[in-house]
Amino acid sequence: MTVPWLTLTWLVPAVAGALLPRSGRAALAIATATHLFGLVVAIALFLRMVGVLPGVTPSEALGFGGGLRYHASVDGLVVVFLALVSLVGQLVTLFGPRAHRGDLPAWLGAVAWMQASITGMLVSTDLLQFALFFAAEVVPCTLLLSRYGVTAERGWVARRVGVFLGLGAALFAGGALFLGQAHLAATGSWSTAPADIAALALPPETAQLAMALLLVGLVVRAPLFPFHGWLPLSLEHGPVVGLNVFLLGVKVAVVAVVRLLLPALPGAAADLAPVVTALGAASLVYGTLMSVTQTRLRRLLAFLALAHMGAILPALFSGTPHSVQGAVLEALNLGVAAAGLNFAVGFLHVRAGSSDFEALRRVGPSMPRLAAAFFVVALASVGMPGTLGFDALHLVLEGALEDGRYGTALLLAVGTVASAAALLLAFQRIFLADTPRESSPADLGPSEILTVGLLCALVLTGPPDQHPLLHLMARAVHASEAP
Repeated sequence: MTVPWLTLTWLVPAVAGALLPRSGRAALAIATATHLFGLVVAIALFLRMVGVLPGVTPSEALGFGGGLRYHASVDGLVVVFLALVSLVGQLVTLFGPRAHRGDLPAWLGAVAWMQASITGMLVSTDLLQFALFFAAEVVPCTLLLSRYGVTAERGWVARRVGVFLGLGAALFAGGALFLGQAHLAATGSWSTAPADIAALALPPETAQLAMALLLVGLVVRAPLFPFHGWLPLSLEHGPVVGLNVFLLGVKVAVVAVVRLLLPALPGAAADLAPVVTALGAASLVYGTLMSVTQTRLRRLLAFLALAHMGAILPALFSGTPHSVQGAVLEALNLGVAAAGLNFAVGFLHVRAGSSDFEALRRVGPSMPRLAAAFFVVALASVGMPGTLGFDALHLVLEGALEDGRYGTALLLAVGTVASAAALLLAFQRIFLADTPRESSPADLGPSEILTVGLLCALVLTGPPDQHPLLHLMARAVHASEAP
């Protein structure tokens, strides 16, 4: 009997999250084992893809009759993000006892559900199946916000974020159902698999309507301007570490575009590419301008994430090979860098009790090890040479220039410089402040050093032409190079 390893990557954390014992120590041990299991499976799948470990299947399917089916699979793109989400879950769990001593088991359960829903989206190769996991993600998001937020407004924020994400999931599900009905009308059988939808040869207007529904649902989750309002709220009022790391660290929308939208509706993707480019440009400009005006570090990171997604999603729809490959690599780079930055903010918040610059500047100068880690991941997020971000931005810019999109290339270059200015200014205000300090908190402890040290190591890389990740992800990206 074949073990359904892919299904277990989301089923195990879902079950564990529901059945964690009330003992904090036992719950922590089970949660740690759960995240470690996901990481081990991801590594095994990676070894299977490079031919080292035979016998681990990268695809699983189950039919329910009437055309409904469950289908999970991984490729070179998904396996990398699958490892990242498990690693993020493991590191968040490691931080849990310090940040959530009051109700640790319930918090660990919500984190496990968050990982389960994201993993389910990553391995889905069916539009309706993805929509179901998308909807499931709303539950742990609102739970983490309402019960473990850091401000008195957390309940209101949880409801608002739930409405935003619920609407995004509903729109995506509407697009999937619309396409399933179109397939049923044309063939007599139900299907929302991308390959089956692509074979329908839908009229352009029908395909564009379906793509619009799917795309708007995704850009709410991504997010892009003007659908971004929930992200600054969730980061400012949400838990110290947990929700923010998952939302910014794992770029689910990128995987969905490459694996689902572009293969299912390539013609509609090309038709709507100018709209995505316009939304991306607005997000890049707005996010960058807002980031330099913030007085709270967590909100600054939210607007920088908005600006970064404004560069990534249009590159995916460009159809230029270098742009698509660069966008995928940049999504991975920003995922790791964003996780590192949000962990650093969490460590600061625990010591200062706030993410306001005024409070952080009183503790930052006493923490040189955290300052060094913050500096490294900040440089990676703005594409400095020697980091994964440099390789990614180089490919995105090269693709834009090859395609004659000189305005896009210029905007991306200026936005990158402005993002660097915002992060470096924040670094100066926090860690280089010459102000009287009320106390000198302890610098990073062993577990915190392990967390940020590992993430810093992951963003360091070699020349782009030799980068193994590009070779690993090339087959998955190939289908989206020419929508």
